[in-house]
Amino acid sequence: MNDQYDKNCICNISDVGVVDVTGEDAESFLQAQLTSDIKALDAQHWQRSAYCNPKGRVIAILEIVRKNDGFSVITHADLLAPLVKRLSIYVLRAKVQFNALEGVQSIGVSGRNVGTLLQEQWPELASDNLAALWHDEVLIRCIGSASPRLMFTGPADKISALQQQLGVDHVDVSGDEWERFNIIDGIPSVCSTTSEQFIPQALNLDLIDGVSFNKGCYPGQEIVARVHFLGKTKQRMRLAHVSADTSLAPGDPVYREGQEQRAGTIVDAVCNKAGCDALISINSNDNEKFYADSSPDALVEWLDLPYAVVT
Repeated sequence: MNDQYDKNCICNISDVGVVDVTGEDAESFLQAQLTSDIKALDAQHWQRSAYCNPKGRVIAILEIVRKNDGFSVITHADLLAPLVKRLSIYVLRAKVQFNALEGVQSIGVSGRNVGTLLQEQWPELASDNLAALWHDEVLIRCIGSASPRLMFTGPADKISALQQQLGVDHVDVSGDEWERFNIIDGIPSVCSTTSEQFIPQALNLDLIDGVSFNKGCYPGQEIVARVHFLGKTKQRMRLAHVSADTSLAPGDPVYREGQEQRAGTIVDAVCNKAGCDALISINSNDNEKFYADSSPDALVEWLDLPYAVVT
């Protein structure tokens, strides 16, 4: 699947929601609510995190960057409003304000030209895949590890102007292509269908810098820490391909051969006539066969993620 990275693409990404969290207590508030160590986040990087319920189940996956007197928090668009509503309950006397942004657009750039863009226009981003900077109100971030990609998020007019300036010989593709890149990179997403279904470890968030085990408490922290320190991670997220002409969606079940009970869950999937690329959260044995639906043709083929998976 990595040959997909060879073509130069600009992807319009429509499922991105952004909320600015500002105020004197913004850092301490987020530190007490999220799984990552917000205090360790500097201005040159972005940080992956999760917001969990008291049972340690992930409500939303977040991508966070410092901005002016606070932070920009990026999440799945359909989770933005409920996320802000739920966080607001815990503000109490803290000096924190939430501003869900409107008119925000995101595009992703992938392919061979990304390296040239980094060298010529933003060499400071070339150091690692969590690098970030602000350019004329647009947040520019490196994404993924299998191959360099760039994501631009900001006001629609600024994004349009910047896209014209890029000068990249490319093809325009849908957001599904960008989602496929995330799947190949082992980057999970959570939407309204899968919100509150998984603990962070079942989405490999602890393996991709989305969880800190050295910070203070946050909702669900006791359960997440117990799983980590007792070494009882029953489920992990794995990369898979299903060759059958089928349709898979987040939350769909995966079955062990010969059994009707759900053995795993589709975290994310992108399908076309060649089959589906998917991330599956599952407790599996490589010698067992799994199927993505009731069809015997929907055999799950396990593939390697770009990072080591510790069980």
